[in-house]
Amino acid sequence: MKPIRLFLAGLLLLWAPAKAQDISITYNYEAAEKLIQILESNAFHEQDFAELMELHGTQAYLKKLGAFFPEITAATFKQSLKAVVEGSPLEEDSFMFNRILPHISEVKELLNEISAKETQLTQSSVSLLEQYSPKNIELNVNVYMVLGIVGGGWTFDDEPDAFYVDLTFMQGDYLGVTYLSTHELYHLLQYRFMQESPQKGTDKVAYLLDQMLREGSATYVADFSKVEEEGFYIDFSKEEYSRNFRRMETNFALFETLLTQAHQENTVDIDLLYNIGLSGMYQSPLYYVGYHMMKLIAEYQGREALIDLLGQSPEQLILAYQKLCDAYGGENDEFIPLTQGTQDMISSLQR
Repeated sequence: MKPIRLFLAGLLLLWAPAKAQDISITYNYEAAEKLIQILESNAFHEQDFAELMELHGTQAYLKKLGAFFPEITAATFKQSLKAVVEGSPLEEDSFMFNRILPHISEVKELLNEISAKETQLTQSSVSLLEQYSPKNIELNVNVYMVLGIVGGGWTFDDEPDAFYVDLTFMQGDYLGVTYLSTHELYHLLQYRFMQESPQKGTDKVAYLLDQMLREGSATYVADFSKVEEEGFYIDFSKEEYSRNFRRMETNFALFETLLTQAHQENTVDIDLLYNIGLSGMYQSPLYYVGYHMMKLIAEYQGREALIDLLGQSPEQLILAYQKLCDAYGGENDEFIPLTQGTQDMISSLQR
């Protein structure tokens, strides 16, 4: 697994003098390949499972899945996997191997395609985000392909040099992997130029604002709504964008409601608010509030201004958006203003 290294000089004509970006990506398929080997075997072998559990991709997948299901452990993973290999799957299976098995053949084909096109995948992903990246960024990234039920991709705050892609439900959509990788890669760029995220337990409002802008900017940079091609994951994502575009005013109202609750209720569960606004449970409405703000700032102030604002506090970016609402809302009904109460709340957070 050799890293694919790109030196990108002069990517932004607006930036002078041009500086090189150094992005190195290493693709790791071991966790997906080992799990497929076990699922396709006729018997469960302890040594194979031990080797699977040693792989970083496996450990990261269980860590991610454990955030949704508290019963996820190495022991329950082994119990479930052993049962399905031996032909007696558990009736209540948190790992849902019955949903994974029908996709193994297409995942193997997709793994082969990605492996054969690593350089192209890196180039395509980087070309999508280059216009929204500060100069002189250096990244050495590990991408772990896994087989599971999480869907999509993810990063961990304590791993700023890695992201993960669950291939199970991509249904062979290589271009979808490209855009998904761009989204996750932009999250890693954010660690390099955006301010550190607030602790969710100590400043709930600031935490929600930070997460909204991180996800919103990544959603804007890897914009599935602009993809003309078709594919299972691309089509799924385009429908998600379209649904949120149609209900944007409602998304903004939900955004303000969640902020108000986070601000006024000391005992509110921040994870619950996060799941309402920023998880797939309700199609991630705050992703698109952030996206909408990014789009209009870029249109009216330019990409450089947007990059600069992303490097400042979330409050400053949101208030910059509101200033544009005040200045141009009368001539462009795309602008959705924030209530005065929300503006005052956000202003009080400025660092």
